[in-house]
Parts: sequence; structure tokens; C-alpha cells
Amino acid sequence: MTEPIVPTVATVGVHIVDILARPVSHIPEGQDTALVDQIRLTAAGSAAGTAVDLVKLGNEVVSMGAIGDDELGDFLVAVMTKRGVDVSRLTRKAGEQTAASILPIRPDGGRPSFHVPGANLGVTSSDLDVALLREVRAVHLGGMDVTFGLGDPAFFSLLDSLRADGVIVTMDLLSEMPDLLGMARAFLPHVDYVLPNDSQALLMAAGLTPGVPAGDAATSGGDSPTGDATGGPATGSPGTDTTVTSTVGSTTPSAGGSVSDGAGSVGESVSEGTASVGESVSDGTASVGGSVSEGSSAAFAGGSIAEVSAAAMALLAEGPRGVLVTMGGAGSLVVTEAGVEQVPALKVEVSDTTGCGDAYCAGFITGLLHGQDVLGAARWGTAAAARVATGLGSDAGLTDLASTLALLT
Repeated sequence: MTEPIVPTVATVGVHIVDILARPVSHIPEGQDTALVDQIRLTAAGSAAGTAVDLVKLGNEVVSMGAIGDDELGDFLVAVMTKRGVDVSRLTRKAGEQTAASILPIRPDGGRPSFHVPGANLGVTSSDLDVALLREVRAVHLGGMDVTFGLGDPAFFSLLDSLRADGVIVTMDLLSEMPDLLGMARAFLPHVDYVLPNDSQALLMAAGLTPGVPAGDAATSGGDSPTGDATGGPATGSPGTDTTVTSTVGSTTPSAGGSVSDGAGSVGESVSEGTASVGESVSDGTASVGGSVSEGSSAAFAGGSIAEVSAAAMALLAEGPRGVLVTMGGAGSLVVTEAGVEQVPALKVEVSDTTGCGDAYCAGFITGLLHGQDVLGAARWGTAAAARVATGLGSDAGLTDLASTLALLT
């Protein structure tokens, strides 16, 4: 009899079905129809999307959380199973809807969205297999700012116990809503690494340090009515170099407003029909992550490098071993007790940046499990995000670890 495979990573938190159409330049009036090139359904969200990417990078993965007992839940179980994720620990909530988003992808890669949070809002520690969590090497918490039921002392004690036993605990965020991110600060003493985007870092750190401009983060960038700095590229005519902030992560709204589920933001640029994730370009190339010279005070959607560094240091002081902040065209910051380092960009042909944050987290975790230091693992995350940006949806572009790491050579 074949022995059951013990997963190396558990993803816990938000599970979403994404319905994507590309390209969408406008919403038809009345009952008119607009033809598009492609429509896809994918497993997405900070737990589900990261789980799929982790499998593609060679990990054995189990995912835990809550979905509805509806057809969308059936689809999510089927597609995650097909991708190789163990979904046997997903809780099906009777009478509830599975979380879902509709994303009309613009020709420049931007993606406004329509979202229902569904069963994600009801996840509690009783939905988790604690015994199995103790067997894995890493636990990734996806969207703890909207899975309200997990923010309790018993779950924090479990995380502390896991870390004491050598399990790596990482955390990604979903929203850019100050109240929700403020609540998520309670997790910081209980995780090893937190991976916010620049706006999320500023919003989380507001109140921890007087130097953090929370108001700038809350009102900058994108299409979102809540000032989502990861809302996607601004509209520009062909040949116009237009730079705004999108995510190294995918954008998915949550309860109460438009939010992002990504690990970080990336600037996008439109030039003769091409897009840039990471920096503004005009030569037909694209970049994920972006880079600026050391010590630069370049501004981006969330604030200056100095402001985001201060925010990350404030978050670090709350207890995690590291804070990784992605900052659009300014690249990403890796902040640990050893100091602050920047990770440079990778240039790719951008199709859609949905799910890039999940991929960044997956690459980062995979790097740690392969013995990379924090900075090296961040480079693996950048490469995984770059791969996902080349296709439509959160599981596109990324195929395996070897081709992902080839971007770094």
C-alpha cells in the first residue's frame, strides 16, 4: 500500500474563484455583447493561488480554509486537485457562497474587479487540521486581515508552537483598508515573515511610528474607490507612457471595498500596446519589480523609499524576522535585523498581473525551503511573479522551478 504523501507546505486562509476575460476595453451598454480573445476560470486568493504556484515550484501542498457548498466550490476543489494541491482539509460551508471575483482585464494588463467575499469571512481555527500543520515545514497565512475568525489567542499560540518546532510561518495580506490592516498587526509577533505591498506596509505601520504617512497610502494610485495602489494601470492611448502602481500580486476586492491580495505592488507602463510591471519603459519591454539606486528617495504609489523603509522597520519591531515590501517601480525591500536591501527587477512581456503576489510568496517560500537566505529567496519570489505576469490568471505563466530560476541567470 502506498504511503500517504506528507505535504511540505500548508496554505491557510483565502480561497477565491477568479473569472477573467481579456482584453476588455469597455463594458458594453445595455445588452450589447463585446467579443474577447480569452476567458478563464482559475483558483485564486492568498491561500489557493499560492498553493497552486507552490506545487508548480515542486512542493507538496495542502490548503486549508472555507468555501461554499455551491458549484463554484466544486470547481475550486476540482481545479486545485488537478493542479496537485491536497484539498481534503478544505471546509465546505453549507448554504454559503464560495468567494469569487470577475476581472475584466484591460488591454494594458490592468484589472478592475467585482468581488463577493463569501465563505472566507467565516474561517476559524476549528476549520484547520492542527495535527497536519505540525507536520509541514512551512505554513503560509493568506489574507489574515479578512479571515477575522483566525485572529484569536488560541491560533496565535498555535503559530508560536509551530515556530518553536522549526516551522516557517509567512503571512500575506488581502486588503488596503486601514481598520483591517490594523487588526492584522496582531499577527506580527507570531509569524516569521510578512509580505505586504508598499501601501499595506504604510497603513499597517501607521500609529506605530510618527514618520509613516498613512494618508498618502490610503489615497494613492489605481482605479480603486478606496485608493487601492494596486488597482492596475491608468488608461492611456497607444504610445503614451503611463505609469501607475499594480501588484507583484493579484488584486481582488474583499469585504467592504476594493482591495489587493497580493504581496506587493508593481508599476505598470503602457507603450505602443505593451505593459511594464515594475517601471515605466518605452522600448516595448516590461519589468516586474523595478529598481532604483540605493538611497534613492524616488516616489511611487505608497510613498518614498525612506517612508516605506521606516514603515517596514516599524513592522519588524513588532516581532517578525523579516518584512518584504514590494514597491512598484522602486523594486522591493527586504528588511531584517541585518538592515535594508533592495531586490532588482526582472523584465518580462506582461499579459496580466493577476496572481503575481501569490507567485512572489510561493517563490519566496520555495527559496527558503531550498536553503536560500532571505535575500536569495526574495529573488526567487521576484522570478516567480515575473513568470505569472506573462499569462492570463493567477496560475498562468508559471510552469516549473527550473524555468523560473532561469530568469535569474
